[in-house]
Amino acid sequence: MTEKTEKLKSMVQEKMTAARQQLENVKATVESSFDKTKTDLEQQLRQAKAGVDAKKLAAGKAKERLKAEAKEHKEMAKAKLHEMKETAVYKRGEKKKHKVTVRAEKAERHAQTSMDCAVVAIAEAELACLEACRARTEAEELVAKAK
Repeated sequence: MTEKTEKLKSMVQEKMTAARQQLENVKATVESSFDKTKTDLEQQLRQAKAGVDAKKLAAGKAKERLKAEAKEHKEMAKAKLHEMKETAVYKRGEKKKHKVTVRAEKAERHAQTSMDCAVVAIAEAELACLEACRARTEAEELVAKAK
């Protein structure tokens, strides 16, 4: 078992032992109360009420402490959740920026490649025009010689 489990087990055993002891004390008190006088019983009732009131007060304090701890834990959880959301929003924003940047760089490379292809196409067109002119010139020369 883990240390925390052992600690919990020990606390439960102590509380159960205390509860059994209290039950035995109550049993003895009630059994002996049948033989007491009215004034003794009233005294015993006052003591019992005082004991109950003290225990209620202690239990109330423990309950309030538990509520405060729960509230604090809830606030911490909310803060952590808020931080996680902010981090997630920030990361999504960074991811969007990265995606846009990557797309822009890809578009730039595509444009550069297209421009290079266009320059090559222009050069090929110039070459084709020059070859066409030479072919026309040769054809005209051959036609002129043939006459």
